[in-house]
Amino acid sequence: MDEPAERLEVNPYEQRCPDFTSAAFRGIRDTMLAAQPDIDPVAQMIAAWEAGNNNYGLISTTDGLQFKSLTDLKAYKKVVPDENLSWSEVAQARSVLLHEMNTMGYPDAIINSFHAFFYNLEMHSVRHKTYGEQILVQYQADVRREYYDRLEQKRELFDIAIIDEAVMMQCEDKVRDRVEADRATTFARAPGHSFQGAEKGSGKPTAACAICLSREYHVLSKCDSPTIFDGSAAYASRNDQGRIVDKNGIELCMEWQRPNGCPSRSRSHRHDCSGCGRSDHGANNCPRAEKA
Repeated sequence: MDEPAERLEVNPYEQRCPDFTSAAFRGIRDTMLAAQPDIDPVAQMIAAWEAGNNNYGLISTTDGLQFKSLTDLKAYKKVVPDENLSWSEVAQARSVLLHEMNTMGYPDAIINSFHAFFYNLEMHSVRHKTYGEQILVQYQADVRREYYDRLEQKRELFDIAIIDEAVMMQCEDKVRDRVEADRATTFARAPGHSFQGAEKGSGKPTAACAICLSREYHVLSKCDSPTIFDGSAAYASRNDQGRIVDKNGIELCMEWQRPNGCPSRSRSHRHDCSGCGRSDHGANNCPRAEKA
């Protein structure tokens, strides 16, 4: 029985000019020769390297390990993008990811930071918001992608365990935009409805827009109308980050404007109505809002 090929003792992608004739690459040379005796493994590795190491990689094939152009590979059709997973699927994949990181020899400090990363997401208050788990899924997808990019490009790494609240807010906007876009598609396809909005009494959204107070369908997260639905001046507007602010530029809690309100008692959640400024209700229940 043939002995298994030796593992690579160095990572060729970490070397400026790797010596493929050295002992460190003997295992892969033997494996390539066993699969294709008529090729020169050193010449093939050098050719692949010179063509650009970002476009070639070691691929497991029926003939053994080979250098292949990654541009020739087709993505597996059933792969689900990270941001489209459910939170329960992320939780299941987390254990596999951490196990594989340990197997691949990642430093303990990085593995521990990923443990803390997932724990901190699990305990984050955004999980209790509308679409909260979808927001967390979007955050872990975006932040891990940025972390891996920096790792591959040998740029300075950040502490992934520390939750970046600014990025979390961006992810919340992404999720809400996606939900509203899906809702727009549903309305556009429904008989008797248009993309701009539904006819009165025919199933239009019941929540009032936090800016214009209209209940007609439009992309609520993008609305920055200077007037409300009846033509009178709007009380709130959006700042440069797309957040809802009052006339003094103070950010208002978005959850408070929704039908179910916001349970948080944090001072960072300004519970004033974006329709009139009062604190005993949100925009959805504002006297100025369009009647449902």
